[in-house]
Amino acid sequence: MLQHIGGSYKILAVTALLAIGSSLGCGDDSSSEDNDKETAGKSGGGKGGSASGGKGGSSSEPVSDALKGTGDDCTSYSEPKDGMCQGWFCGVSEERLMEVVDPKAKCGGNVPVLCKGSVPIKVGECARKLKAANFNKTNDELRPLVRDCVYEDADIKAAVPEDCLNCTIDAAACAADNCLVQCLAGDSEMCDTCRLDAGCDQSVFSCGGLPPPIE
Repeated sequence: MLQHIGGSYKILAVTALLAIGSSLGCGDDSSSEDNDKETAGKSGGGKGGSASGGKGGSSSEPVSDALKGTGDDCTSYSEPKDGMCQGWFCGVSEERLMEVVDPKAKCGGNVPVLCKGSVPIKVGECARKLKAANFNKTNDELRPLVRDCVYEDADIKAAVPEDCLNCTIDAAACAADNCLVQCLAGDSEMCDTCRLDAGCDQSVFSCGGLPPPIE
């Protein structure tokens, strides 16, 4: 996302990679004691061949399999339709998310925001703009700027705490670090596959404590 490579090529890369349509992870299954649990870094081998936590990050928070498989026919950039949610959550409705998301989890604050994918979309917009204006800044230097930009959206600021927002920022950085070539052209099946293989998208779910719709 924000990695310094040099030249206009990097700005193009940032623009492409940060159009991340993957849904924000925001909670645990409310009946987690009755479900099989996974932890970040556990081997999965599902779509994309990676498990939660991969290169994209890790978390000690357990997640349930309440939504397992619901994202098999989705992409990170799936548009919401027929009452379903955006991105990897295109196979579940807002009502279903409400049933399985624990509001006490790191990213469990606001299910409507989660369902419509507001956070990853806003993170992408802010990161592209800020990298273009601050080309020589490092990831660490840009992170607080991206955070402040995202929080200009009052709805997101009210619903998404900073530790949750960091999960999505980390996932976008992972995509830039691991999938530069595959994602240069923007959202695509090839880009999604690379991000999943690198554990970028799955890390959002494990970081936020949300039952992942993909493995």
